[in-house]
Amino acid sequence: MSAARPQSKSREKAAKPKVTSIQSAFVILHLRDLSAQDLAAALNSAAHPVPRLHPAASASGTIETRWKGTPRDAEVQFALDLVPPAHHGPSQTPLTAHAVGVYHAAGDSLDLPQFTLAMPNSRISAAGTLSSTSAVRLSVTSSSLVDWLPFITAVRGPAPLPVVLNGSATFNGTMSGALSSPQLAGVLLVDDFDINLPATARTQPLQSHWDSLSTSVQVSSRALALHSAVLRRDATSVEFDVSANLDHGHLNRDGSFNLRAKVRDAEVADLQAFAGYNYPISGKADLSVQAAGTIADPHGNGQIHLTNAVAYGETIQQMDSNLHLAHGEIAFDNLHLLHNDSVVTGSAGYNPSSRAFHLDLAGKNFDLARVRQLATGRFSVEGRADFSLKGSGTPDTPSINADLHIRNLTLDHELAGELDVQAITQGSELHLTGNSHLQQGSVLLSGNVQLRDGYPATLSVQMDQLDLDPLWRRYSRGQPTGHSSVTGSLEMRGPIRQPQQWTLDGTLAALSLDIEHVKVHNQDPIRFSLAHQSVNVQELHLVGEGTDLTTHGSVQLSGARAIDVTADGHLDLKLLSGFNPDFTSSGVIAMKVTIGGTLDEPLPQGSFRVTNGSVSYAGVPSGLSELNGSVVFTRDHVHIATLSARTGGGTLDLKGDATYFSRQLNFNLTATGKDVRLRYPPGVSSTADTELHWVGSRSASTLSGDISINKIAVTPGFDFSAYLEHSRQFSTITPANSPCMTSSLIFASRPRLNCRCVPLSRVSPAMPISTCAVPSPVPPFSAASISSKARLPSTVPASLSSAAISLSPIPSPSSPSSICRLPRTFGTMTSTLR
Repeated sequence: MSAARPQSKSREKAAKPKVTSIQSAFVILHLRDLSAQDLAAALNSAAHPVPRLHPAASASGTIETRWKGTPRDAEVQFALDLVPPAHHGPSQTPLTAHAVGVYHAAGDSLDLPQFTLAMPNSRISAAGTLSSTSAVRLSVTSSSLVDWLPFITAVRGPAPLPVVLNGSATFNGTMSGALSSPQLAGVLLVDDFDINLPATARTQPLQSHWDSLSTSVQVSSRALALHSAVLRRDATSVEFDVSANLDHGHLNRDGSFNLRAKVRDAEVADLQAFAGYNYPISGKADLSVQAAGTIADPHGNGQIHLTNAVAYGETIQQMDSNLHLAHGEIAFDNLHLLHNDSVVTGSAGYNPSSRAFHLDLAGKNFDLARVRQLATGRFSVEGRADFSLKGSGTPDTPSINADLHIRNLTLDHELAGELDVQAITQGSELHLTGNSHLQQGSVLLSGNVQLRDGYPATLSVQMDQLDLDPLWRRYSRGQPTGHSSVTGSLEMRGPIRQPQQWTLDGTLAALSLDIEHVKVHNQDPIRFSLAHQSVNVQELHLVGEGTDLTTHGSVQLSGARAIDVTADGHLDLKLLSGFNPDFTSSGVIAMKVTIGGTLDEPLPQGSFRVTNGSVSYAGVPSGLSELNGSVVFTRDHVHIATLSARTGGGTLDLKGDATYFSRQLNFNLTATGKDVRLRYPPGVSSTADTELHWVGSRSASTLSGDISINKIAVTPGFDFSAYLEHSRQFSTITPANSPCMTSSLIFASRPRLNCRCVPLSRVSPAMPISTCAVPSPVPPFSAASISSKARLPSTVPASLSSAAISLSPIPSPSSPSSICRLPRTFGTMTSTLR
């Protein structure tokens, strides 16, 4: 090659440099087993950056470089092969390649007759001329994007990559333009892939699976365009065309774009995530949109059709609306929403960055029975509601004007009337007013809500002769026999979003109850409060027929649930029947008691006295009447001083003690009965005297005593054999050979009962023995056999479930056999003691 003469070293003035003569050069390199990693590092430059690969391959071939003039006019011919080693490191990528071509530096063009490159999961093949006037045919296939991470990093692509390829991707197209700024154009096909969007300050991370993507692609360092793109997943499809300007291959906030898209049967959650939103709304949506502008300031229009959606816990059958996007705000116009039988129309808009909103909505025919927040499970609320709502501002400083009208309001299936509520903001407060048009009584509502954190509120409710019948029916099993009402006021204070911090003060000036034809009302105003999860009754004085009761105290609703209640006075026992229709009672119970402890382990202190009471329960053969006596409570000890009653035509006396300590109940009870008649089973009536003692605890107890059966009557047609066969399934036979028998019943409590049989003259067998000529006195009978069995829970005082007795006559010497034609075994008696 030729070059300029070197500068003179003498002190003489240097001559002007001569024009460099034309260089003529020829360089040839022969490569053999050269490290591909070292070769990539040597070729790396700012103009042509080489990705930071760690290739595992050795390069062989030739490179011939020649120019005439300057190196910028060079022509480089190459023929190279890359061969991977038999073994490579875990961080290295094995490569297999073959390339033959000529690079023309003057025109920045590349003749590439042959090029193939194979990576573990990808393959590239190309052929042609890359220049401003010609293109290279390019084919790329890949089953994993892991091979491409170094290339994506080299061009400053996203990290981590939001796409995970589970299937395969192919690109067939061309590469044109200068080597320093190539342009790609072709068709991209992708099967089975996931799009993973990371979490942001406003959204949760989203993983979305897609079945396929097909699109025509045009991409360069200055622009990106996707045409006729179709994205599919099951029944969901997205058809779109998008183009955007790039800055050196990157999309920045100031880059312009154009978008046209049609979305069918898409998940609302996916659409929200792509748009950067995260609201509790789900369902299926059809969407068409046209948008343009920049990433920082997009604008556009569209339509949305929503079906089978759930918004804030409420179902939405269908919603249709026009969309507008401008200045960071998304707006809904001509909105039409169907919620069960109700309709909402109007418009709304929201700006996520400024949190500004505006809305103008009207709702018609809302079914209160389908509103989830009103469904308590025990108390039903029905009716229809209409509303109008206008508002603007931000959640911190809103301006609201709302009206709510409820018609045909029904409480627990009883028509109540109508209710109107108005809400208007004034500065930083929301003023609430409401009035009712009820069939019985009235309700007035007033209050303020502070529009700041927690929304602290002060609400006042005034009640005048408000009907209590629906509440009574719902929270007790009985039915009111007359009209019950209340007059008073409630004052509530606390943050709207934290009901557990609310406080309530109530004053009931007039409370009237009519239960089981017993009318009760308050003597003085009833005052109570609720604060810190505790109910405190300052004063409660009820008077009425047979009732004069005063009570006060407190009950903790959380934590240990401590209780401290005092009751003094007397109460008509008929009132207890109002809580359970199967329970019938009458009489008067006088009390003076204080209850402490907790709701789980109450500790009563005081006494109860019953006067001329009666108690019966549906399904129990006999009730109690003429009930008189007293019971004394001493915290964990109960003493029955005296308690007597009549039952089954006889008398019953109860005495004893019981203690309750550390969740353990221990008792010692005595029951004495005289001429007590029991009609059980159906068709059998028995009369007996008894003295029973029951001692023990709920886990183990002993029942002992004597039962004297004085009379058993059996109605004609009673099938003893069927009853005994049924009893035999639960009994074992224990023989007895004496007129009096003792039967041991083995179960959780151990009863020991002695049962005495009486002479035949007091036994009425099923067959009409009156037709028999029986001498007087009737001869005694002996018990020929006995069987008994009981299966009883340890918590109920039951002793004898069945006893089968066969009686045989004892021949009398003075009685001729021709006179008595009684069968040798003429009667089988079954009795039950509960």
